[in-house]
Amino acid sequence: VTVDVADHPLMKDVPATFKIFDELYYFTADPEGAKITVLASAKSPLSGKTFPTVWTVEHKAARIFCMTIGHDARAHDNPAYKTLLANGLKWAAKK
Repeated sequence: VTVDVADHPLMKDVPATFKIFDELYYFTADPEGAKITVLASAKSPLSGKTFPTVWTVEHKAARIFCMTIGHDARAHDNPAYKTLLANGLKWAAKK
């Protein structure tokens, strides 16, 4: 995983790059959907394509963050994942 926007509060104390044992979701944003800001991404070792792994969704009444990592205990034990999850909850709650 590579951090794309290091100065966002969600990325506080997250390493600039980190490895995680997990699935890579092939997420593609809907160009007609809500605006997103990609904060971190990962490259598929199979296709070489890069996909968002952490992003925010622009919404006038809520703070929304999305992560495609975190599918099992191996991912949940990763320190960067734990930091992202804690930061995301604090950010969404405006803490």
